[in-house]
Formats: sequence, structure tokens, C-alpha cells
Amino acid sequence: MKRRNFIKNTGLSLAGLALSNRILSKSLPAKKSLNIIILMSGGVNFYDIIDENNNRISVFFNENANIELYCKTKLYYSGKNLEHSDAILNALHPLKGNPSEYIFISDLNSNSTKTVVESKLPTTVVTTRAQSNLEPYRNDAAIFEKAMHYIEAKNNTTIILNIEDTDIAHFEKQKYYDVLQYYNHQIENVCKTVFSSNYRNECNTKISLISVIGRNNFSNEIYNKTHQAGTDHYDETARKLFSIDIAYAENYQLKFDHVPYDSKNLLRSTSGLIKSAII
Repeated sequence: MKRRNFIKNTGLSLAGLALSNRILSKSLPAKKSLNIIILMSGGVNFYDIIDENNNRISVFFNENANIELYCKTKLYYSGKNLEHSDAILNALHPLKGNPSEYIFISDLNSNSTKTVVESKLPTTVVTTRAQSNLEPYRNDAAIFEKAMHYIEAKNNTTIILNIEDTDIAHFEKQKYYDVLQYYNHQIENVCKTVFSSNYRNECNTKISLISVIGRNNFSNEIYNKTHQAGTDHYDETARKLFSIDIAYAENYQLKFDHVPYDSKNLLRSTSGLIKSAII
């Protein structure tokens, strides 16, 4: 074949390939966006999760998992009151748009649930009730179970899980660590579901694990005659928080962001995507 004809024929072939790709892409259904926000509202101590000295995360996540973790280590709660419900509103106040796009799942008897309902934030509130006497995470077990029903939503959706059972740290520290281990198991289950190959073909998914209020170290103990030593979050140290964004990756990756963030600006919704705002 002459050079001129080769170039001509090659150009026609490439043009045909590009056209067929455009036709194929238009025929494929658009991927939906799914954001899963896990609000750790019960008060979790920063240093129980983040090991800054060794650049690792404690308790959570299997280092053999196919995930990328992006951890913000300088997240601070700037609200006036060190209460769960105030901290939740502080984090959720930027939500705007159609309430059907946001699903807030929380325990029926939680004060935080009542606060979110009364706030009239643009979110659909779904309440749960513990179905068993399973301790110490009976309320949050129902929340994780309910969340699995909503990840199959057909439209762009943000699911917000309000988990609070770590508040048992007020009374017994061993059960507090049991709750953290339970969270780890449940978060792994969520990741396995939404990051499976079949699900990734249909959906762009991002998971954010966020503490909305912290807790003192157990060295600041409150003596209780009937339980092991516990602690509370009514101290300025409870303002130190963390946020971990989780996405699918071929290999385990861990990245740290040490830039200061104000927790009230952490969630900004733009076209269904979660973004962050620096102080």
C-alpha cells in the first residue's frame, strides 16, 4: 500500500473507532454517585484512632484491603457547646438541595435524632430501633443494618449514619473498645459491598468516616464504683477530631493531610460530591 493511502485509510479507521466509542458511551447508563458518611457522634478520642508517631491508623482497616485512605488529622470542632447534637448540626448545616438526596439514619430514641428533625435540614430522617439486647452496640447495629438497604438506591444519594454507641465510654472503657472493633467489622462489610467489581461498574462511591466530637483520654478518669473507670467529653480536648475518606484502590494506600480544617466546613455538597473547606 502506498504511504498516502495508508495514512488515509488509517485516519478513516481511527475516526470510525472514535465515533463508535462515542455511540457506545452514550448507550451506557450513567453511573450514579453514592456518598456514605459515617458520623461517629458518640465521642471518640483522636489518639485511639490516629497513631501520628508511626503514621498509621489504629483499630480500623485491614492493611491488605483494596482501599485508599485520606486522613485529615487537624480537624477541629469550633461549636460553642460540647454536646453530641450540637456537634452533629455543626457538621451537617451546609447541606442544601433536595431532602430525597440525603438520608439521615439514626436511633429513634437519640436526642440527636430529635435535634436533626427539629432543625429542618434538607434530609430524610430514617429512624431505627434496636431489635435485640446485643451489647454494647445494640443501637448502632440496627443503623448499619438499615444502611445496607439504602446503598442500593437508584439515584444519586448521600447516606448519613449517626452512630453513637461509643458513648458507653462514659461508663466502661473495655466496652468502648469493643464498640470500636464492631465498627471496624461493619465498615469492612460496607467497603466489600460498594467496592465490589459489579457495584463499581454502576456507581461512583465514596465513604467518609468522621468524628463530630472527641473525648478525653482515659487518664482523665471519673471514678465509678460499679464500673471500670470511664471518662467524658466536656473538656476542650474533645475539640480535636479526625476525618478519613475511603475510596477503592488496587492496593492499600494511606495518606495524611495535616492542614487545619474547621469541622463546620467539612461537608459541602456540590453536585452530589462531598468536598472540604480549609479554615
